[in-house]
Amino acid sequence: MKAVPDGDATTVLPERSLIDLRSARCIGDAFPLTSGRIDVASAVTPAWRIPDAGPLRAVSGRIVDTLALDATYAVGSGVANRRDFRVYFAFVECSWADGGTVRCWSNALLGDFAPGQKVTAYLYRFAPDGRRPFLRVHDLADASQPVNVEDHQAVVFSSQLEDWRSRTADDAGTGGAIGASRSDSYGLAVNGRPYGRTWHENVTAVGYWSDRTGYAKGVLGADGRATASKPFPRDDLRIGDGNVTEFSELRRFRRFPGVVEDVVVVPLFNRRFWCGYGYMALVRFERRGKEEAVWAFCDPGRDDSYLGADENALRRPAVRVGDSVALWRSGDGLCVVDPMA
Repeated sequence: MKAVPDGDATTVLPERSLIDLRSARCIGDAFPLTSGRIDVASAVTPAWRIPDAGPLRAVSGRIVDTLALDATYAVGSGVANRRDFRVYFAFVECSWADGGTVRCWSNALLGDFAPGQKVTAYLYRFAPDGRRPFLRVHDLADASQPVNVEDHQAVVFSSQLEDWRSRTADDAGTGGAIGASRSDSYGLAVNGRPYGRTWHENVTAVGYWSDRTGYAKGVLGADGRATASKPFPRDDLRIGDGNVTEFSELRRFRRFPGVVEDVVVVPLFNRRFWCGYGYMALVRFERRGKEEAVWAFCDPGRDDSYLGADENALRRPAVRVGDSVALWRSGDGLCVVDPMA
């Protein structure tokens, strides 16, 4: 176990056979803080002791949709030291205290859930720095399982665990014992949209902030540079320490003037959390004497990239059709739009 007092949750690594058993039965990914199956001599911090977070609650819900996203983390410099894996999320409709319902995406999950499945959602409200609170789904369990908040306190997630799962899946050639039967209905639907494949394959690489606000005060083009280097993504696997495993991945971007031709609202994810809603823009620009049009992500370092968590009350995207913008393009084709051109 590893206690992270200022983190977003606690990372716990019990026996992998136990993790697989809980995942297969949809018991939930989180574990009790004290259990004979886990080293109780280690101190851990409950997820709901996060600064500005409310108490962990258990509410009834159902799975509306599911999503699988590709993700990568670096354990050293160079392509050979990159580790690819998949993370899974569930879109959950939950009953709430006032008798109404709310819909939100979960944290990354190991358990295998399917659309329509009835679940118990373990969630809490989070209000970073006193700002408007939003819900974070900490864990999910099948509705047939006993409801017990104390049994869903410490999160099981780490880069090492995901690396192990990915290697297991590769060896089996089936997507792994858990992943083989997963539904990815949301991802399959999105892939059919003009921006879909770009979003599906790259959203976790951009590095959106888990508290849904941008921290970088200077944007890529703030000083008028033609090129810029920016670390992507922020580490969200080693919960709470804010460092990208051992190395930050530094991407070099080149600036191009462009014009917005289309704008769509999309959910934003990093490799651990749903980060609320943001936008992508179709930007037409000229490169090497030829015109191109590409879908670009909203800048994770800008507060105005984050449009909120309630899909029925979102803020307006920072760019509109016809706006002149700067397009920042990396060597591997990842594009970010800067509305302050």
